Amino acid sequence: AEELIASMRRSHPALAADIEVMLEDLIFRFRPEPEEELLSAIHTLLVKSYQFVNAPLSEPVQLNLVQMLSRVSRKFFLSSAMQKSSKHKQFVAKFRAHFDRDFIFASPHAAAVAGSGGEAAAAVEPPAGGYVTLLQLIQRLQKWRYTLQALVGRSTPSRQPLTRAAPTLAALHYDYDL
Repeated sequence: AEELIASMRRSHPALAADIEVMLEDLIFRFRPEPEEELLSAIHTLLVKSYQFVNAPLSEPVQLNLVQMLSRVSRKFFLSSAMQKSSKHKQFVAKFRAHFDRDFIFASPHAAAVAGSGGEAAAAVEPPAGGYVTLLQLIQRLQKWRYTLQALVGRSTPSRQPLTRAAPTLAALHYDYDL
């Protein structure tokens, strides 16, 4: 791929420059919002939890699901001021407490999760009713999926003029001698 791009830059520099500008614009404008990325992670966790069809739904959540929840929490909600935009900071302020309440819970696997860098899960005491079960986790994931799908659906227009969505792409002229 790099050889192809290098060859195109040598033989058609104007076309290569326009393609690079167009791609940068598309990457910038169509980057998923934090809610969309979290929805994708929630969907993945839900599919993963469905794979435990033979596990009793009344058993505590399996170790790999607890570890995945811990990684999702670190990815989306731990603050790293240098790399987070103001939009992401608003996302964290809106969702972190709710996410922690629903998904950062005590588990019989807490020591293993803490050993893998998921200290947050080990710090919470088990609820009076015992550990969170697989059924409870599935229900919480379904609730989050529904909520995030509604939010993403409201914020994503079904149609948008190309001149507004990607002005660079709309302004491209195809006057190239190939």
